[in-house]
Amino acid sequence: MASVGIRYNFALLERSGISRKQYYKGLRALKNVDLVRKFGNKYLQTTLGKLVYHEILKIEKYAYHLNEMKMIDILKDSGQFSQHEVSALIKKMSDSG
Repeated sequence: MASVGIRYNFALLERSGISRKQYYKGLRALKNVDLVRKFGNKYLQTTLGKLVYHEILKIEKYAYHLNEMKMIDILKDSGQFSQHEVSALIKKMSDSG
């Protein structure tokens, strides 16, 4: 897990189909936007990196509700429901997790 540090592991990368070049290119991109930093011989998440990671996890939860979100868009576009009713449905959906 990146919060405890990432060390280069060629065998793991080879099994996942990622080349060294792809690995270092991705790592450089993460460093350039300050999501990870080098500490000794491993890379650690920065505070920003941890925040971004947790926000991604939150967003990922909504992927499970993609069909419901499409239905909400259709309801909004139909004009049959008030903005308040649509907002209440969205809140109910987000509270149920």
